[in-house]
Formats: sequence, C-alpha cells, structure tokens
Amino acid sequence: MAEDEGRVWRAARAIAPLRREELPGALWSAGLLFCALCSFYILRPLRDEMGAAGGVDGLPWLFSATFLLMLAAVPVYSWVVARFGRRTIVPLVYRFCALVLLGFVALFALADGPVLVWTGRSFFVWAAVYNLLVVSVFWELMADLWRREQGERLFGLVAAGGSAGALLGPLLTAALVPHLGAPALVLLAGLFLEGGIVCARGLMRSFQTGSKSMSKRPCRWTPGRSAAGRWRRSC
Repeated sequence: MAEDEGRVWRAARAIAPLRREELPGALWSAGLLFCALCSFYILRPLRDEMGAAGGVDGLPWLFSATFLLMLAAVPVYSWVVARFGRRTIVPLVYRFCALVLLGFVALFALADGPVLVWTGRSFFVWAAVYNLLVVSVFWELMADLWRREQGERLFGLVAAGGSAGALLGPLLTAALVPHLGAPALVLLAGLFLEGGIVCARGLMRSFQTGSKSMSKRPCRWTPGRSAAGRWRRSC
C-alpha cells in the first residue's frame, strides 16, 4: 500500500510541483475534470450528428435557440450559485444534468418520426448549455478551494486529468455507438457525471482533513535569494 502511494506521489510530482498534503485534493480535482470533460466529449459527436439530422437548413435556428437558452441559463445559474454556495453547487448541477440526460435516454429509446427529430434538435441545444454548466461549476469550485499560488503549481496535474477525459470521450463514442446506439452513450455520459459527484465529495473531504489548513495558510516573505530579488515568498 505504501509502495503504491509512493508511486502515485512520484508520478504526480513529475507533472506538477505539488506538496504531499496537496496530493489528495489535486487528484480529486483532476478526477473531477476528467469526468466532466469525458462526459461532454461523449455527447459532442452525438450532438453534431443530431443537429445535422434535421437538415442543414435548420441549423441557424438551432444556434439561435442555443444562444437564447444560454442567455436565460446564465442568470439562473448565478442565482443558484449565490443561493447554495460554490462548495455545494457541483453535486446539485451535475445531478440535475444527469437527470436531464436520463430523460433524453427515454425519449431517444421511445420516440420515432418527427418526435425523434425534434428530440435530436432539443438535445443539440441542451448540449451547449450542458457544457456551460458542467465546466463552469468546476472552475468555480477550483477558484473557491485553491489559492492562486496553488493553482499555478497544480494546474498541470488538474489539466492532465481534463485532457485525458477529452481524449477518452470521443474514443468511447466512436467505439461504442455502432454496437450500443446513441441512448446508451447518453446514459454513459450521465454515469461519468455521477463519477464527477463522487470526485467532488472526495475533494471536499480532503479539504476538511489535510488540505484545508494548507489552502488557508497565508504566504509570508522571508530573506533569501530568488529570481525577483532579495526576498523569497514562502506559502
């Protein structure tokens, strides 16, 4: 067990100059972004295909509807963040998005003809708002938990998780959609969101135990040599 933890620590240190007490929070953050982006990139190829399925003449209307829905979603999202707080918003938003995806799964499985076409168009519009919500709440949480100095050091590790998710998502869609169909892929995207909720809760637990004191500890300036001059910042 200790040997495995040592390997994880060395691998994480190779990506970002983190401190040992920051490791759990950084890994949970990377896992959260992995799940969020993997979920969206599973849906993105499906979104493009469904948008084109109704005919290219309808695409301008779909983009207009997307703009209007996002315009309406922003103040609602801001109110929810102000009402519930950044540290509880991720499970709420991700669970809401997962339930909407579950509704689309049922519609794709049961609808046919014109109803299926309009379901695809609705999914095209929803996917854009979905991306806005899922990614925005992640960065809101990161800004609330990590100091700027920590963010600069840990960004590489967290971004690596996001990059892995963005790469895996379309690969899963390409490999599975011929065998399982679009409804199963939408369900899979919802399951990745549930994984994101698990990561968000693990992240909060890590701050309640070891990482919290690290994130709140103030920086101080001590005599020494640095690239900037005669004083060195210690955080």
